[in-house]
Amino acid sequence: MWIQSFLPQMNSITNLHIETFDRNMNFDLIKQLIHCCHSSLQNITLIVYNIYGFNGQTLEKLFQIYIDMTEQLHQFQSDWWLDDCRPPVFVNQQPVLLDFLHLISQVFCSCVEYMEFKYWGFECPHILYEQLINATVMTPYLSRIKHLKMSSSDWNGLDGRTLIIWLLLASNIRELYLPGMNNADKLQLGEELSALFMNDQHLNFILRFLSSYNCAQRIILVHDLEFEYNYNLIDMVLEQPESPIRSCTLAMLIEPIELYVRDFHDLLILKLNDKSNSDISRKLVQIVLPLDNDDTQKFKETYKNLFENSIETDIEVVQGEKTIISKLLIQLLEGQRNEEPNHSLSATKLIAKKLSEGVEGGKPVIDYDIFIKIFTHDAFAQLSSIFDMYEDQYGCPIQVAIEHQCQSKIEAECFQDIVEYTRSPSGYHAKILRQALDKEPIDYTTLIRTIIGHESKDLCEVKLEYSKMYDETLHQTIEHRIDIAEIKKIFVVIIATGDDLTPRNGEEDCSGDKDSSSSTGAPLNAITSKVMEKKSKHSLDVLEKFAQILKIRTSN
Repeated sequence: MWIQSFLPQMNSITNLHIETFDRNMNFDLIKQLIHCCHSSLQNITLIVYNIYGFNGQTLEKLFQIYIDMTEQLHQFQSDWWLDDCRPPVFVNQQPVLLDFLHLISQVFCSCVEYMEFKYWGFECPHILYEQLINATVMTPYLSRIKHLKMSSSDWNGLDGRTLIIWLLLASNIRELYLPGMNNADKLQLGEELSALFMNDQHLNFILRFLSSYNCAQRIILVHDLEFEYNYNLIDMVLEQPESPIRSCTLAMLIEPIELYVRDFHDLLILKLNDKSNSDISRKLVQIVLPLDNDDTQKFKETYKNLFENSIETDIEVVQGEKTIISKLLIQLLEGQRNEEPNHSLSATKLIAKKLSEGVEGGKPVIDYDIFIKIFTHDAFAQLSSIFDMYEDQYGCPIQVAIEHQCQSKIEAECFQDIVEYTRSPSGYHAKILRQALDKEPIDYTTLIRTIIGHESKDLCEVKLEYSKMYDETLHQTIEHRIDIAEIKKIFVVIIATGDDLTPRNGEEDCSGDKDSSSSTGAPLNAITSKVMEKKSKHSLDVLEKFAQILKIRTSN
């Protein structure tokens, strides 16, 4: 930049004013500028507007180039806070970030008593709330704040959950000012706080109680509570505000198929209401891909019973009629896959050859409908043979042939998911778990669906494959990464229990022999009859105690 040529001449500047609208501002240049004139500099003003990457750490680096400036800054802070006529500092950070609060606590390091904002909302408040409310050790952010003044013309961003976050971050608050809030708004805020505390108590209690039972026993417990005590736990949980705790609790109360159905429907609604910026196609495929033919029929029936519409209609409404993704999903849900373990060598050679011709010719040779039918109706053994034959015979990854056959990247990724699942179902789910854990924020919906949904099926195989792929156990990753204490406890219990065959509550295993080809294990009614026969007086006492405690908590 041209200003660099003037840097050597700026060693006598006493007043420096910097103002920029450049979103990609080079802060190293500002640092050089301050360094060149720091010996004579008396006053500095830095004004930035909506600068990308500007945070507390950036500001700290700018003023750490020499000790004198830092000492002067601290002296200014002390003088400013002690001055009765100090001018106000206006903050317009939307939404509020923890980095920004850390900056306040570090830069304004004198005995701060009072702080006022105009906007109170946090980024991802539900996630932040869960992190803070369940934290065993918490980093102090605003420990010097004694008085918090919440003034806003429209109370932008302030609700019960947000207020709790502020009180947790500024743990030494003695007085809270709400000067512009009328009595009706204050009552509403109080009701939100009461409901929040009550809801979280119920969900955490239910979650902790259910963690001592395996999947089949939990479902029987839910049915018994409704039949004997008229408590519908599922409806009670669904009435609570959306949160990872709510999702986890619901998953513990319902059968895996219903869990998959609800997640599938939630994704469609999210996309229909334009609340999702990402393509949901792969997640939809992830949900239905592992279902066998029987589970597919049960999936469609459950969807119809819960939401009254046919799933095929809803898919076409959201994903578009006659699109490749819609056709792929609907064909997967037909439940017409050949489940025999054998394959046809002649068909394998023919399909592999057609795929190769499509790559060489630069355009698809196989009709789209036939291509979809191959991936959704052929046995997994047949698909595996096709993929291996293509790669061995033509020296090219199957992914290349898929990309030439598809019209878009997301379509190719959906078919590639089928390839990965075909070759290693447990490896496919292990990869999904890792991707969910790597997301910012963590994708709890996918974690809950995969860990709790596969608890009674193939979670042991998924854990083993995870350890091979990532050089650490799933248990270790959960311990290190999950930031919601109650969910971490549930995951750890489920994962640890899968390492042996002893039921969690010490009862004899009642699940019976289950068909390994089914994605949800043996039919629930067979399990129910065995469990009911073996139910002890202790189990009935536990059921009654749970119902009584729930009645007390609900009445309060």
